[in-house]
Amino acid sequence: VSNMLAMMVARNERWPEVSTNGWSKNIRPTAYTSVDSHYSVKKAVSVIGIGTDNLRTIATDQTDRMDVHSLRKKIMADIAAGFTPFFVNATAGTTVFGAFDDLVALRKLCDEYGLWLHTDASWGAGASFVPSKNFLLAGSANVDSCTWNAHKSMGVPVTASYLVVNKPDNLLAKHLSVKEDYLFQGDADSWNPGLSSLQCGRRNNSLKVWCAWKYHGDNGYQARIGSLFDLVDYTVTKIKDHTDLELVRDPVYLNICFNVKGVCPKHICQTLYKTGQILVGYAQKDGDFFIRLILVNPDITNSDIDRLLKAILAVKMPTKS
Repeated sequence: VSNMLAMMVARNERWPEVSTNGWSKNIRPTAYTSVDSHYSVKKAVSVIGIGTDNLRTIATDQTDRMDVHSLRKKIMADIAAGFTPFFVNATAGTTVFGAFDDLVALRKLCDEYGLWLHTDASWGAGASFVPSKNFLLAGSANVDSCTWNAHKSMGVPVTASYLVVNKPDNLLAKHLSVKEDYLFQGDADSWNPGLSSLQCGRRNNSLKVWCAWKYHGDNGYQARIGSLFDLVDYTVTKIKDHTDLELVRDPVYLNICFNVKGVCPKHICQTLYKTGQILVGYAQKDGDFFIRLILVNPDITNSDIDRLLKAILAVKMPTKS
């Protein structure tokens, strides 16, 4: 929903008349995102009327970032074909590899073509708590909007998703406000959250985040998420030191993608699940499958990682009869 609202605000800022008159046949909008972005971006273009055929998925480079050169070429081709580019979705912490798109380069490109730059940092925003990892989010202060999910790395119960808009005006209220005189009769508009959100009646998700942050504090979250990076380092060392294990990528965040040589990753994950041992998932890139381990629970220890890898290595391919 946060990603969708960001796209809707960008749409309305570019074409104010759409929210009142609907789409004109003369408008051919296009939006852009990497092939590794979250599927909610595709949902968003469908819901707000951009159309899935007008969402361009851009290839990633060797570091799994959205390829800025490919993005530029696609934007230029769309303009030449009569389309109007308006929105670029960058990802800070992709779902599979945990990659962070180059926000500095994307900001420069978006300024050149007058495009709205949104960052889906639902997963990767947790890196902001760890000073040594802040470089992953370089340029984030200059994006037009950003999604952040506190229910991921901050450990807040689902759901707690935020949309931050980097504009002096209250654009959320501007594009979402629908006033009715039977609501909030004795209070100022500032007390009415329904004027700046998609929903009016809803759960008080902000309270969960406030309570968690009040309890842990900045230092507590730095220690919590910093310990997860230490756990990643430990796991990567164990994988590299074992002759039967191989990394698919050197991780930059809390995602570890690896394989057991000669054993199907899907078979490993499904076997561990069916036997009730461990729940770990798999993913694929360009048709190649691999184990995808996400380290987000701060209670996991090095001994838990040892037990996990031992269980994974114990799974063998079934023999053919």
